[in-house]
Amino acid sequence: QHEESMNAPPFVKPSPKLFIPLAVIVVLTSLYAMLTVRVPPDGFAVRQVLLGPGKGIQKDIIGPGLQLVIPSYERLHKFTRRIQLIDFNDKKDSASELGRYAPSIRIQTSEGYQVTVDVTVAYRILDPYKVLVSVGPGSLYETALVRPRADRYLRESLGRLNAEDFYNGEKRIAASLEAREK
Repeated sequence: QHEESMNAPPFVKPSPKLFIPLAVIVVLTSLYAMLTVRVPPDGFAVRQVLLGPGKGIQKDIIGPGLQLVIPSYERLHKFTRRIQLIDFNDKKDSASELGRYAPSIRIQTSEGYQVTVDVTVAYRILDPYKVLVSVGPGSLYETALVRPRADRYLRESLGRLNAEDFYNGEKRIAASLEAREK
């Protein structure tokens, strides 16, 4: 028994010289994580003040970089500047991996026939303040604004065509461009 206790490693007391720098590093890392928000290079943000006299969504658009944020007092709503895609397509496996998927649009032609249209809509946010105020935070703009508008404009423009015009590339493209201008 005595030999076993001699081979056991001695108990090491933590050194205050090691503990203090480690505690400082942990505290600084925690403060950094709590007080900063990173806006990516391809994004921008809008500040929302939750408390105080300036309460509400601020009109200033914040560019890319590291931003100081006081927790429980303010929040940053981030949006991307990139061109985004919505792929209206019934075959999910053939939809673009770069964008979001939505079912094909069924359009009634001027003659009353049903035509299924597979189309990809490209869009980007120009004014994040306007999007945040009118629709809300996050990706709500996609389901509440982009999809319904794209559907409506494509139905209006392509619905004026008759069934034969859908096979005429020039007329179909002209109608698509008309929907794009709206």
